[in-house]
Amino acid sequence: MAGKSQELINKLLQAEDEAEKIIKSARDMRSNKLKDVKSAAEEELAPFRMKEEQKFYDEQRAVAAQNSMSMDLEKSTAGEIAAVKGEYESNKKQAIKFILDKVLDIDLTIPSNIKNALLMGA
Repeated sequence: MAGKSQELINKLLQAEDEAEKIIKSARDMRSNKLKDVKSAAEEELAPFRMKEEQKFYDEQRAVAAQNSMSMDLEKSTAGEIAAVKGEYESNKKQAIKFILDKVLDIDLTIPSNIKNALLMGA
C-alpha cells in the first residue's frame, strides 16, 4: 500500500508539473499574442497618428500665422491712430482759430441790392 500511495503521489507530482508546463506555455502564448496584437495595432495606428499630427501642426501654423497677422494689424492700427492724433494736435489750433474767426467776425455791411431796395421803398 505504501508503494501504491507513493505511486499516486508521484502521479500527482507529474500531473502538477505537466499542469505548470501547460500554464507556462499558455502564458507564453498569451504574452506573444499580446505582443503581436500590440505591434499590429501600432502599425495600423501609425498612419492615422501621422495624419492627425500633420493636421495638428497645420492648424498650429495657421493659428500662428493668424496671430502674426493680428499683431501686424494691431501695429498698423496703432501707427495710424498715432498719425491721426498727431494731425489732430497739429491742426487743433488752426481749426479753433478758424471757427472763432467765422463766429466772431461778422460782416455788418449791407449788400448794395438790399440798400437799393430799402431806398426805393422808403
